[in-house]
Amino acid sequence: HVLHDRTDQEVVTILKNVRAAMVSPPLPPISRSQEGDAHIHPSSPVRAHTPRLLLCEMLLREDSGRFAYTTSIQVLALNNGIIRTEKEMHALLAQAGFRVVTTHTMRAVDTIIEAVPASV
Repeated sequence: HVLHDRTDQEVVTILKNVRAAMVSPPLPPISRSQEGDAHIHPSSPVRAHTPRLLLCEMLLREDSGRFAYTTSIQVLALNNGIIRTEKEMHALLAQAGFRVVTTHTMRAVDTIIEAVPASV
């Protein structure tokens, strides 16, 4: 519930920063000697899995109730944000370099989108 308070360009910037952190190499492990000195291991670990983004946002659907539409107007008036449709959120994720794996529509107004970096 963070992205609906932002403009499209701000959302793409946030998602690009998240993607960059997801695909950056992990930091090497640090161990401490008996004297308490920190030592960085020279070998860099390799990711064993594809990083995943789980995004929970309120999205407008055809069956959205009055609450979702009223909230959309409030978000627009207060923050210049917008409650988006699933198609609009998928497009912003694509612009930021993500590929949507699946979308889970919840009973309430929330939707969970699972995405992975497109080029990993």
